[in-house]
Amino acid sequence: MDIKQAIFEWLTEKITPGSWNYLRSMKDSEIRKKIALSFSLQEASVKMHSGMVNDE
Repeated sequence: MDIKQAIFEWLTEKITPGSWNYLRSMKDSEIRKKIALSFSLQEASVKMHSGMVNDE
């Protein structure tokens, strides 16, 4: 398994655990057409709320 396929497997398992084994395998041509980016974050923020959005 090459590094690009390993990255996509890790990402798939992170988003939907256990799904990689039952999904259709990626074709070599599909892997070649994809780009995987990696970067570190120095700072991040998030806005959280509970319940439904209040548009008032």
